[in-house]
Amino acid sequence: MKDIDDILTNQTKSEILVDTIEGEAKEYRLAFDTAAKFLKSPKTEYQVREKLYEKGFHKAEIEQVIEKMKYYGYIDDYDYCRLYIEVKSKKVGKKKIEYKLINEKRVNEKLVYKALSEFFDSNLEKDKCREFAVKYLEKKHLVLDAEGKAKVGQHLYQKGYNWDTITAVLSTIHK
Repeated sequence: MKDIDDILTNQTKSEILVDTIEGEAKEYRLAFDTAAKFLKSPKTEYQVREKLYEKGFHKAEIEQVIEKMKYYGYIDDYDYCRLYIEVKSKKVGKKKIEYKLINEKRVNEKLVYKALSEFFDSNLEKDKCREFAVKYLEKKHLVLDAEGKAKVGQHLYQKGYNWDTITAVLSTIHK
C-alpha cells in the first residue's frame, strides 16, 4: 500500500490546502449568491436558512452567509415583521398575524410582540375589526340578530381577531 507522500507527486501538501480553502470559499460564495437571489423580496432568517439547506449547502456555510447578510442588513427579522404587519393588517387581525409570523415564518416571539405592540393599539384593532364586521354584514346581507352576530363573530375570529375585541365591536354595531 502506498503512503500518502508517495501519491503526492505533482502537488505539495500546501497546494492541496490552498485548493481546499479555495473550494470552501467557492462554496461560500455560491451559498451567498443563492441567498442574495432569494432575497429579491424580504425574507426571514429562517426562510433563507431553509432555502440554503434545500439547495444542499452545509451548516457552516449557511451560518456564515446568514451572519454576513444580517451584518449588511439584507436579513432583518424585525424589519420583516414591521413590513409584514403593515401589509397583512389590511386583511387580517393581530392574532392571525402573530400566529403566521411565529409559527410559519419562524420569527423570534420577542421581535413579533415588539413589532405588533408598536403597530397596534386597542383602538386600531377595534377600528379594523369594526370595518371588517360592517363590510361582512353588507356583503352577506345579514340581520344583526343572534344568528347574524354569530356568523359575523365567526368570520372575524377566522380573520384573526380575539373574542374580546369581537364582542366589543359587535355590541357597538346597530343595523
